[in-house]
Amino acid sequence: MPRPERRPIQSAWRPRPSRGLPHRPQQGKRLVSTATATREMFEIIDDGGSVVGIAPRRCCHGNPALVHRTAHVIVLSRDGRLLLQKRAADKDIQPGKWDTAVGGHLHPGEDYETAARRELHEEIGLPASTPLQAAFTLKVRNAIESEDTQVFIAVSDGPFQAQVAEIDELRFWSWADIDAVPAAADVFTPILLEELAVLRAAPSGRAAVPGAAFMNGAVTATTQPRA
Repeated sequence: MPRPERRPIQSAWRPRPSRGLPHRPQQGKRLVSTATATREMFEIIDDGGSVVGIAPRRCCHGNPALVHRTAHVIVLSRDGRLLLQKRAADKDIQPGKWDTAVGGHLHPGEDYETAARRELHEEIGLPASTPLQAAFTLKVRNAIESEDTQVFIAVSDGPFQAQVAEIDELRFWSWADIDAVPAAADVFTPILLEELAVLRAAPSGRAAVPGAAFMNGAVTATTQPRA
């Protein structure tokens, strides 16, 4: 299988006009993300997290009875900013919105950490060996789908390489930058907002980095799906 195309970004860019412009993707052929939805297979789990079956993505996204699993990685810079990805405009769910730096569904046979490390390398080009800390879990339940999500945290200043088929832009955001966006603007995915709320409530607050006192507890989220 050919390796996915990636593009480099300037990881130190800050989202202020006086500091430069965000990275824009180069023009070129993009893989059609919606095609992936027709062939991906997800393991289905029961309330205890045990695998009880397998189903195609197109069935899982539309049937909340089919609980499946995802892994997310929150990437922080050494000075505490958050790396966010802007989802590709042709994604089948939440296109064009800002989202957690890394996230994806578990492949059949994977555990959460294996999936997180794979996605970390595939989506933003960081080594799979990058140190990760399991932070907390989310149980996403809504009318469209049901996901159990393990959220990890990594610290890195890059360099990053964005996966062309999945990401239109990568950008570091300060908490002030995030707070300055009006809620009505609707630029962040619901699950990102849920994760940010958990980070704000953590014992170390907005300065949360690997080594902080996360309880790795479960949070139930009634959000729209991410991927």
